[in-house]
Amino acid sequence: PLARSAAERCLEQAKAVAREAIAHLVVVSCTGFFAPGLDILLVRALGLRGDVQRQIIGFMGCYAAFNALRAADSICQAQPDAVVLVVCVELCSLHYQREMNMDNIVANTLFADGAAAVLLTRRAGAQGCLSLIDSESQLAADDSQQQMTWTVTDTGFQMALSSEIPES
Repeated sequence: PLARSAAERCLEQAKAVAREAIAHLVVVSCTGFFAPGLDILLVRALGLRGDVQRQIIGFMGCYAAFNALRAADSICQAQPDAVVLVVCVELCSLHYQREMNMDNIVANTLFADGAAAVLLTRRAGAQGCLSLIDSESQLAADDSQQQMTWTVTDTGFQMALSSEIPES
């Protein structure tokens, strides 16, 4: 429902774009996985065409939306008439940990449920507020990947956050 609500608000604001024009759906989440899949449920709930091409960008955390925008931009570059709906949703409350250690307290405080959606297109006459000019990705060459981890335990996903994150 949270993802659907964000997508509905996005589509309401884009009055000039008919739902039938949306040919691509990019869904982003690292917490909201289930079967048959959020992408399929969104296509049906939003009344999108059955032949909408779907991509799921999963388990990338906070930076996943940037990858979704880059994927949507690539689609629009390759198909100038394309209309791409990007929906990001995180359901962190599903992974709430009750044990009161510092990692859980910080994780439970920082991360919450939320969703956002955006339509991207290069169609002539399309109006909008933002343009994606360029993007870059750089993987750190150090051992910082251990500063933020998320592992499966008997009580669900367990997050560990290092106090060194602000310096990284």
